[in-house]
Amino acid sequence: ETINETKRLQNNTRELANLVSELMKKLDKIDFPARLDKIDASISTINSTIQNVFSRLDIIERNLKDDINLKMTILNENLNKTKKIYTILLTLNLSFTIIILFLIRL
Repeated sequence: ETINETKRLQNNTRELANLVSELMKKLDKIDFPARLDKIDASISTINSTIQNVFSRLDIIERNLKDDINLKMTILNENLNKTKKIYTILLTLNLSFTIIILFLIRL
């Protein structure tokens, strides 16, 4: 029985060796260096694209900030002009009221 067990183990060992040999051939066909180079190139491209997107976002942010600042300046100028006009109108109104009151007393 030991002989049969030994033969069975030998057959199993040969079968395992054949399977390992087939596996090694398949692994050799995979060409890991070429695949890793492709992955590395893809990662580099993605990284470069992300950097470009960040640069564009910075430009957009700067443009928006400049545009908002310009509009705020224009709004402040218009507000100041409106205040001046209201002040002039109020002064004129007050002046006319005083003149009319003075004329009524005469």
